[in-house]
This record gives sequence, C-alpha cells and structure tokens, in this order.
Amino acid sequence: MKLLILGATGLIGSAVANAALAAGHHVTGLARSPETANILRTRGVTPLRGDLRNPLQWLGILQTCDAIIQCATTWDDDMGAVDLNLTHHLIQTTKSRTTPLRVIYTGGCWLYGETGDIIAADTSDRPGFASFDWMLTSADLLLAAPHLNTTILHPAMVYDGMRGALERYHSAAVAGQPIEIWGHANTRWPLIHAQDLARAYTTLLSRPDALGHLNASTETGVPAHEIADKVATISGSTKPHVILPPQTVRQRFSATATGAMLDQQMASPRLRSLGWRPLHAFT
Repeated sequence: MKLLILGATGLIGSAVANAALAAGHHVTGLARSPETANILRTRGVTPLRGDLRNPLQWLGILQTCDAIIQCATTWDDDMGAVDLNLTHHLIQTTKSRTTPLRVIYTGGCWLYGETGDIIAADTSDRPGFASFDWMLTSADLLLAAPHLNTTILHPAMVYDGMRGALERYHSAAVAGQPIEIWGHANTRWPLIHAQDLARAYTTLLSRPDALGHLNASTETGVPAHEIADKVATISGSTKPHVILPPQTVRQRFSATATGAMLDQQMASPRLRSLGWRPLHAFT
C-alpha cells in the first residue's frame, strides 16, 4: 500500500511510520525542512517536502496514494484553521480519484470531555474540548465525503518510555523537583503506548470496512497519583508529588493544559473486535 503520513516525525507519526514499514507498506512522510527530510530518509521513509499551511503544493500526491494518515498539527494558535483548511482541500483534491482514498484521521480522548465513572466507548457522545473542537468539524467533513473511506481514531494519552504524556512528570523528577499533578490526585488518564497505537493504525489500514469513530486505549483510566509515583520511581526520585489546584493551572498555563485535568476513562471495543491487542502495559 502507498501511504502518506502527516506528522511522520512526531511521537505518534514516527511510531506509525515504523509499524507501516514493518508491515510492508511504502511510506511517504511530509517534511517541512531539509533536516526533517533527512530524518525521514534515514528511517526508510520517502520525504515529501511541504507544509501543512500550504497543502495545495503537495496534495496532488494523493492521486497515486492508497491511504493517508493525518496525525499532525502546528501546535500554534492557528492549528484549528490550518487543519480545517487542509481538510477542505484534501476533500476537493481527491474528488477526481477513481477509487476511494483510505483516510485515518487522528482525534483524541479529550474530545469526550469529563467522563468520571463512565467509560467512554466508541459510540459515546463527544461533547468536545474547546481548544480542539476543530477536530470534530474536520472529522464530520471527512466522514461525509463519499469519495473518502474514513476512520477517526481517538487515542488515549500517548506515551513511549518517558516521552509524550509522561514527559512533564519525568522532567520534573530528573531535575530533582516534585512532580506537579494538575487538578486532583485521583484524576484518571486513559493511556496507550505509542507502539500499540501504531499497530492500531496499521490494523485499520487493512480494514477499510472499519469506518466511523474508534478509540485506542490500553489502560482504561489510571489515577494521576499512581502515574506520578511510578514515573518518580522509574526516574529515581524520592520527592513526593504535589497537587496544583485547577485555578492555579488555568492561571499559569495555556488552555490546553486543562485537558490534563479531565477525569477520563475510555475503552476500545471496536478496535479489539478487529483483533487488535496491546503489548505494552503501564500498570
């Protein structure tokens, strides 16, 4: 399969690229700079020079691709506008294809909002999360396009070693600082290892019948104090964690920081029904 990955050097995208190459797919990755292109090339990924903000310069490649995986964002104030612009142009550019394009678009667990003791399934309501509501708009547009074969994959909090969701905790621990838990000690995070998430993407590449919304989660919901204490132990820290009240978090950090204060649980029944099984457990 000829596959284009957007975000192929990120935490999720690099794991997806590795898994796709191991599965025998021909992988192209969008590269914004010569340095990024070289990184992709050394990993066996064919670089495609281009920028998310200028999709018309490179979207033509989709005429010869079988699938695209979108797991990229600018992480700037314009990230929603950039994503929606990309979505609109992707839909328009591929209308002339003779076969449907397989699209796997990345959402996220925060779109389920605060779930508390309710475990969010694939069919649960997604009330959204203010900083990322544009994901739901893009998802709806892609799902409604008849010439696209679209799946929206919602990952749990993603980690790989001490990177990703665990990075802030790890950085504090190795610096000799107490780990700050934002909000409440019992706030639960659904978790998934990047390699398990990558296998979810490759599973879906081979299952074009698995359309709509699917979750990807290994641990349904782990309390923040358990995560913090385990990271501290792994990092060699003996300092106890501290709790930063929600009001302080909102004052000191960006709006996206409030996502880490959502008490969430999430399961993956549809993905598991396709034969996907995680290999990495945090707890």
